[in-house]
Amino acid sequence: MKLWLLRIVGFAVAFVVLTASALAHHARSGYDLSKTVTFKATVTKVDWVNPHALIYFDVTDSSGRTQNWHAITGGPSRMSRYGWTGDTLKLGDTITITGNPTKEGTNEIWLDRITLPNGREVVMHR
Repeated sequence: MKLWLLRIVGFAVAFVVLTASALAHHARSGYDLSKTVTFKATVTKVDWVNPHALIYFDVTDSSGRTQNWHAITGGPSRMSRYGWTGDTLKLGDTITITGNPTKEGTNEIWLDRITLPNGREVVMHR
């Protein structure tokens, strides 16, 4: 009986440990969804990878200093449903980027939308 109970408890602990990171990974609790920020920015790097593509960009602040930021997006398969491809953004593109900032105030946003140099707007979700 004790061995059976030990196995059940061990399985439950293993399940929680293995699945907790997956559930936490998809939470947006680290972002202030009540606030939106918009930047004129220059694309410096795009990582078109799973589970989330990353867009790196430079923003010039009011004192003329360049700040490095990045945006977290959905995965490439999700983004492609909204018209994105790996070639949507090019290094050096001047864009307008909008998203939700982190609660901690780091230079990171949860992407909402980007206006491309040609004026086309691509969104992260509808």
